[in-house]
Amino acid sequence: MSSRLVIHAPSLETEDIGPDSLTGRVRGAKIAPAVRVNGRPVNDHPDRGAQTRMEVPLKPGRHRVEVMVKQTYETVLVELARDETVALRIGYLRQQTDGNDRLYVGSKTYVNRASNAGSSAVLQGVGCGAALWFLAYAALTLVVMLTGKALGLTASQAVLGSLAGAVVVGIIGGILVFWKVRRQVTDTGEVATKPIRMDGGALLLPAAVEPPSGRSGIVLRVRARPRTLNMIGFSARLLDTKKRTWYEFYYNELIDWAARPRVFLDGRELGAAWGKWWIPAGAGTHRLRVEINGIGGCKDVAAAGEADIVVGAGAEQVEARFNFIAMAHRREEARPELVSRWQRVMRRAKRYEDMAGQALGEPDLEFVTHEPK
Repeated sequence: MSSRLVIHAPSLETEDIGPDSLTGRVRGAKIAPAVRVNGRPVNDHPDRGAQTRMEVPLKPGRHRVEVMVKQTYETVLVELARDETVALRIGYLRQQTDGNDRLYVGSKTYVNRASNAGSSAVLQGVGCGAALWFLAYAALTLVVMLTGKALGLTASQAVLGSLAGAVVVGIIGGILVFWKVRRQVTDTGEVATKPIRMDGGALLLPAAVEPPSGRSGIVLRVRARPRTLNMIGFSARLLDTKKRTWYEFYYNELIDWAARPRVFLDGRELGAAWGKWWIPAGAGTHRLRVEINGIGGCKDVAAAGEADIVVGAGAEQVEARFNFIAMAHRREEARPELVSRWQRVMRRAKRYEDMAGQALGEPDLEFVTHEPK
């Protein structure tokens, strides 16, 4: 193996308690994304520490890289030449309000542009300029205090000089940040990895890449159901939560890795993969089906569903939301030795049975449509 894949991952933070803790004290923890290359784990225990740099020796050719953070998945295809080293970066955006987390995998430029896509270049430029003005004014004031008498400056001249210098520094810094952010948030597709071709003309697109313009079809994202996913955690339960209203447990163990979703359109299977699907489809009603056949080494646990999707002239946005907690509960019933850390924590806190019972009352998989962009 003469080629290498180097994966740079963010150091993620969470709050956790030991499942066997007698006091239930909350502690801070560092964790890493779970990564698989060609179906094999790169980091066996992402939940035990922050592995921010992973080196994977590989043979020349195409390799599929899959990443999972808290049931948010992304897949990219990497092609390595002989003796070539390719670097991938992982970016994760946490959305606490709606659980609509985003995971970006690709080059450093792609991840930066995708992460900044929702930010305002103007606001960032103004904010940076204001911060630089304050720092420059403080530094120039100190310099003037030390050298003003030697230079023969009056008090008013010293103040005006400090203000003028700080304004110049703030304006220049703000403009530089504005142009940098503006350049980052444009043309994300130009620096993204190539789409992965599936059957039936379907494509697996990078998360920050828009579907082909001027074509009708379905943009499908398969994700865990936020309502059930948010049941893992507590709300102001313990005294040592530092007055926070809630905290959650991190569940990014490989045992929680769900099987790749199989996608069907009008009875035809298009393939199985995690990521953002672009499925070309003519205007009219189409039958969409998604199956997830297994979780964490237990293939007997499945979630499946189908729905009629009405496609117009553009791209219909569809989410297939699966019931992660119900799948994990049924896995434990079938294979008692396959238990996640969060399951043991919830059970020790005497919350698991109520939580699992509520999750079992929710749909195994449901479809949600959104207005086309």
